[in-house]
Amino acid sequence: AAALKESKGLLKRCKDALGERVREVRPSVRLQDSPACLVRDEAELSESMRRGLQAHGQASPPAAPTLELNVAHPLVRYLDGLGQGEVFEELAQVLYDQARLNDSGQLDQPADFSHRLNRLLVRLVGVQ
Repeated sequence: AAALKESKGLLKRCKDALGERVREVRPSVRLQDSPACLVRDEAELSESMRRGLQAHGQASPPAAPTLELNVAHPLVRYLDGLGQGEVFEELAQVLYDQARLNDSGQLDQPADFSHRLNRLLVRLVGVQ
């Protein structure tokens, strides 16, 4: 319970970094090994249903999922320790993109994800 209470600042910072891509960011009680997942309301269409409608020329209602963070995961704890800035925003976006891949198997901009991930990996290994 203490970890959930302490994570409120992180959750707000992630919501600010992700903006309209997510409805809210909240701590997860379901995740064990993964750092993040996307959750939709029961009445919302899944990503695959949305793609099916679009493939048939029909508009799908706009929806922003909720991002749940596993506040005990090492990546999320690392994210929490970062100051606000480019690295924080890139890692928050990578975690969101990973959750989208797990949710729908697709990203709107896969090349952007690869570039973002590569920049973070270069920082991690300390090479330029």
